[in-house]
Amino acid sequence: MDDERLAAFSRERLDGRPVPDDLRVLLLSQWAGRTELAHLLGLEFFEEGELHPFLDTGYLSEQELADPEMRAVNAGVARMAEYGKLVAKGGKGWVGYWVHPANRPVGRSSWIRSSRSGRWPAPP
Repeated sequence: MDDERLAAFSRERLDGRPVPDDLRVLLLSQWAGRTELAHLLGLEFFEEGELHPFLDTGYLSEQELADPEMRAVNAGVARMAEYGKLVAKGGKGWVGYWVHPANRPVGRSSWIRSSRSGRWPAPP
């Protein structure tokens, strides 16, 4: 069961890349109901089927979705979401891994955090 959930998480959140050991431990703990560490870190890992926060446009009106400027913003944010693999929500934003441009394994990628306003600090 856990292997299936990890595989699904990998497909949804990491584009099929292997789940790094540190993330695997945290996910298995959350799924087993042992949330002390995640609580200490202030994180809640995304569940299967949850939309990437930057791809969620459900809060926009039809008029906003049709606006050329907003469409450009949404296209840019979607492009960033290809490289910012968000895995958890916490505090005032999200955390994940930065996998571009070297497309290196996630386990060797930098951790990133993003604010709810969509600001990304420059990856190391």
